[in-house]
Amino acid sequence: MPPKRAARIESRDAQPSQISRSPSHNSRAVTPVKEENQDVADGPVDQPLSPAVQVPDAVDARHDQPISILSAPVYQHLLAQYYRNGEYSDLEVVSNGVVLSVHRIVVCSESPVLKDKCSNLGRDQRLELHQYDIETLDRVLDFCYRRTYSDGEYPDNTAPFPLTMTAGDVNDALEKPLVILNDIEDTEWMGLDPQCEVFDEEGQDGREDEEDNGYLPSPCEIDHTCDDFESLDEEELPANMPSESQGEEEPPQPPYAISLFANFNVYIAAKELQIPALQLLARLRFTHSLRSHWARFADLPTLIEQVYLRTDSSEPLRALISQMVAAEYGKEYSVASKDGIRAVMARNGEFARDVLDTTLRMRTKWADSE
Repeated sequence: MPPKRAARIESRDAQPSQISRSPSHNSRAVTPVKEENQDVADGPVDQPLSPAVQVPDAVDARHDQPISILSAPVYQHLLAQYYRNGEYSDLEVVSNGVVLSVHRIVVCSESPVLKDKCSNLGRDQRLELHQYDIETLDRVLDFCYRRTYSDGEYPDNTAPFPLTMTAGDVNDALEKPLVILNDIEDTEWMGLDPQCEVFDEEGQDGREDEEDNGYLPSPCEIDHTCDDFESLDEEELPANMPSESQGEEEPPQPPYAISLFANFNVYIAAKELQIPALQLLARLRFTHSLRSHWARFADLPTLIEQVYLRTDSSEPLRALISQMVAAEYGKEYSVASKDGIRAVMARNGEFARDVLDTTLRMRTKWADSE
């Protein structure tokens, strides 16, 4: 009998060890771990954010697929303040005597070119980029933090749609050719946000037919609050707009600066620094502004020269401009200065050739459609 008692005591002593290793006997100890692992696999559980990391109202919380390494918009919002005040900065970017304090982890994660340049810096930690003017460089660096930038025409308090695109989507969009479309027909702009749709159930835009030389309404990324086009005083006009009327039928001027040069400079910088999302955003802004303000932009000849001087023959912006000239040049007051366009053609043979080729293709297409 004593041996049985001893065996029973030994079995009782061994029981806790066996239970601690058996999930079927310790559901309270194992289940929480299982649920936690399941949450990690299925995604985080929706919980209120701490007041310290609340997403601001201006940021669209649906932007959950950014192409940036700074994946959450809340991080971009928190980091943006450090770009402006320079706190915790560990890198100085210099352009023509102006120093911008930035954070290496932010700018290098956005641009492989800047990453390579920073890897070869000395102890002074100063990166010189004198090939860019300070306004353009500031917009590029601002985009690295906020995923948008200020250009004087488009609002920068909301996240632009490239934020929701993957890297592959951005590259595919950059490879697509640019064509002449007005804002109502342009699916590249109007189809990206359901709130921007202006078509009724029958597919009409609900507005009366407008003349070809009428002002094209801006898409919903543009602020409409002041687009009443009332007459402005001469001192209120931006520098790139004529203060005197050039004819009775001159199109009205918008009450904001036309950002064609600013966005073109950002586009070139983003292309050289290999920041595809910024390149796409700048190109979309440039394209829409060119379509909308083609007839009223006084510095159009200079812009055309800059595009052909700073890009190669495969540049989509070249094709867009040649299409615009071929399609709109013969229309009344559709070009700010026909003499300026002719002068550019005389100086730049590539531009003249592109316009001629585009005109012949368009005439062939029109003849085939008749």
